[in-house]
Amino acid sequence: MNINETISGIGVVPVIKLNHPERDAAPLAKALCAGGVPVAEVTFRAAGAATAIRLMAEACPEMLVGAGTVLTTAQVDEALAAGAKFIVTPGLDPDLVKYCQGKNLPIYPGCTTPTDYHTAYKLGLDHRLYQRLRAIETQRDLVIYFTSVLRRIMEYFESNYDQQFPDPVLRAKRFLDDSYMRADLTLGEVAQRSGYNEK
Repeated sequence: MNINETISGIGVVPVIKLNHPERDAAPLAKALCAGGVPVAEVTFRAAGAATAIRLMAEACPEMLVGAGTVLTTAQVDEALAAGAKFIVTPGLDPDLVKYCQGKNLPIYPGCTTPTDYHTAYKLGLDHRLYQRLRAIETQRDLVIYFTSVLRRIMEYFESNYDQQFPDPVLRAKRFLDDSYMRADLTLGEVAQRSGYNEK
């Protein structure tokens, strides 16, 4: 199975921005894998992106850890050296695509116009991946899918971090279990019910 098929099978790619990778990267990687989402795009908008990629890849070697918001060939090299298995760019830069292709590194550029898609096709990119990631068609299916993922991640944290985060995690899990089908559910409400403020 190639990387496109693996990502399509998972169905979602969490975008990760970590300001404290030394503290948060490895636990997050383990939680995502335990929750059935062994993939992550670590954005280069945060200064410690390469460190986060390295720590996540070391903690979970089976995980597909990629680099996002990549703008330069230097960032590609930094991400690759840290263990990134794919690159995501905010726009379609043909030179960056060719650079990654020369290193046999999968790249997923942001495509928004017919010209972008046509250019991506001419560059040999598998544009069908974008269509396959839209396989979850209804909002109900999407809610059920994400709820099952969130529940598994919360169970992981509950079982592995009881001493560190006892009450808020349990409160968040109970509240999500009771409220997951509510269309108006907000992150702020979950945070408030869990004992955290929205920030």
